Amino acid sequence: MDKLVIAEKPKVADRIAHSLSKDAEKKRSKRVNYYVLNKDGEKIVVSPAVGHLYTLKNKEAIKDYPYFDIDWVPTPKANSKMKYVYNYINKMKELSKDVDDFVIACDYDLEGEVIGYNALRFACNSSLESAKRMKFSSLTEEEVNEAWEDMGDPDINRIDAGILRHELDWIWGMNISTALSSSYQAFNEDGFAKLSSGRVQGPTLRFLVDREREIQDFDPTPYWELFAELENGLEAKYEDKIWDEEKADTIMESF
Repeated sequence: MDKLVIAEKPKVADRIAHSLSKDAEKKRSKRVNYYVLNKDGEKIVVSPAVGHLYTLKNKEAIKDYPYFDIDWVPTPKANSKMKYVYNYINKMKELSKDVDDFVIACDYDLEGEVIGYNALRFACNSSLESAKRMKFSSLTEEEVNEAWEDMGDPDINRIDAGILRHELDWIWGMNISTALSSSYQAFNEDGFAKLSSGRVQGPTLRFLVDREREIQDFDPTPYWELFAELENGLEAKYEDKIWDEEKADTIMESF
């Protein structure tokens, strides 16, 4: 095998394979579909992920905070309902054993960078030096082939940004949530309650609280509107709101 292409999802792997070659062969092993094809004299295999194959987990249970010891682990280790992900990890490991060159073909956004990089370094046990990056915004046959011809080096800055966002979300949310829960327990006789916050959740709640306070503190100012019923059955309205009651009375008396 000359190259292994890492796709983000099974349907994307299918589309990439059949865009690169009409004769792409679909294979199935361990409940995973993958594709083998020839492109410009090279034998290529396209292996799919199912989104994030790896996720963050605390190295041990938190006994106190702040806590910063986290690690990337296979997603099923953090969520037992996703044991099927092991099928995709193991198949990618198997297919990558005899491959020296890799192509990351995940979505061209920060999540795609994280998915592809983690699959490369953990499942394929390889480094960025051995990889190229396909960049496409749609899965049309034309764009997939253009992305194949124009492959470049992975962007370490985008990868670092994606990894950092995940790790910051985890560390921030984990520590702030633990602090909130502990504070509630310390000042509430009813006992423990699990409270949560995070990089997005916390600021969003602050916006809602500030807006609610504005609503509660709002002091309405009364105003008057004047209407007149005309003889022909029409209704006329004084064009402006009147903010002074005496002025409204004066206008009314003038008619």
